[in-house]
Amino acid sequence: MSATVKKWLFRILLVSFCATLVWWVFYLPYDEKAVLRAIPDDSDVVLVSVHDNVAARWHDICRSELVRCLALSAGVKTQDIDKVASDAETRAWVQKLAPRRVAIGYTPSLTNSGHEAWLISSWVGTYGRQLSWMASLGLIKDATLEGRCGRQQIWSSPMSGRKKLSVAVSEGVLMLCISSDPQGVSNMIDAFDRITRLRRGISPAHL
Repeated sequence: MSATVKKWLFRILLVSFCATLVWWVFYLPYDEKAVLRAIPDDSDVVLVSVHDNVAARWHDICRSELVRCLALSAGVKTQDIDKVASDAETRAWVQKLAPRRVAIGYTPSLTNSGHEAWLISSWVGTYGRQLSWMASLGLIKDATLEGRCGRQQIWSSPMSGRKKLSVAVSEGVLMLCISSDPQGVSNMIDAFDRITRLRRGISPAHL
């Protein structure tokens, strides 16, 4: 094989690799049912609600009784809820973290630890990969790596009292758990991975 042919083959492979990398980083088809797969479907989850277009309805959502109950249980004061409802920076973050569908669940007893918890899942698409990179590089304040559940990293951040916000991202879905368990979000990862495997016809033994 001549040097010219080798050079062109290398260029073709390089371009193909770059194109594949760009496609992987910037393309992830929207799956409107994915957020529900992150909410455990066991009997311990006693409440599940689904909300669309959260960013566009942010002000009204902050005034809803369900959201206020969730915030108060996490130690957030009523006046702070009113403040974030009109804060421009908060709205910008909501646009990134809840651009489409959000599911909220409540359980008095997490399967993995027995702690009370609020479970939140949101479709963030490819922005989820950016969040993971930012956390790994230490660019997210107060984010602590707690470990892994399967292939997913678990990050936590302190809240008021003994509450912690544990976070994970999988296939475009942002998962958040507010509880006393710093790895509480592992329950959501388990649920999401189990249903995803079943949808793809993959048994745990083949993983």
